Amino acid sequence: MSAERRQPIPKKPASAYHHGRLREALIAAALRLIGGGEDVNLREAARLVGVSPGAPFRHFRDKAALLAAVAEETMRRFRREVVTALGAAPSAPSAQIHAMAVAYLRFALGEPAYFRAFARAGELGFFDSDFFKKENQETLDALDGLIIEGQQRGEVAPGDPRIVHLAARAFVYGLGRMYVEGHFARLGLGGDAPLAVAEQALAVFERGLLRSEPSRPQGTSRRAAKDKLP
Repeated sequence: MSAERRQPIPKKPASAYHHGRLREALIAAALRLIGGGEDVNLREAARLVGVSPGAPFRHFRDKAALLAAVAEETMRRFRREVVTALGAAPSAPSAQIHAMAVAYLRFALGEPAYFRAFARAGELGFFDSDFFKKENQETLDALDGLIIEGQQRGEVAPGDPRIVHLAARAFVYGLGRMYVEGHFARLGLGGDAPLAVAEQALAVFERGLLRSEPSRPQGTSRRAAKDKLP
């Protein structure tokens, strides 16, 4: 996969913030810095917003506090998509897993700046936020429960549930990254409806990309395919 092309951060503020919404403007500035691969700090965020270097301290005591706010807003937006999708889907585990996958894609494609931050959660210290950590774990636990129930009901592929979990998350994460890094456009896909393209790719994955076990060269060990994670 090619590396994401970073655009330089403009050296002057792109626009002024609306009076009384400095906190939201600083979060947006932090997202711009994250998306550009830049270090997040209060001084640079203030410069992007067009306020004095001391103005951010009205809302954030330090860089960590600003990043915590970005983490929490990121998680709120992600969880809103997930909760809405799960509430509207049938209760069958397979339908709930599908709804969760589409919600993830809707978040990634509809909120690319927040998705970029989400993808760097560990690096940016998002897990220092109790809110982010709790909401994230609840989402993962819900997926685990759906996979296990789905396997018991014959709706989800058998095997180590952790491997199924890994495959499901890796696929939607990879689609999200391919979109924000411009791969949809380079393939001539998406246009004004990138989510429709992502859902078509998801359907291929859900049907099973490989209809039979791939052949292996003679002498290749089958142990790795059977081994479970430690």
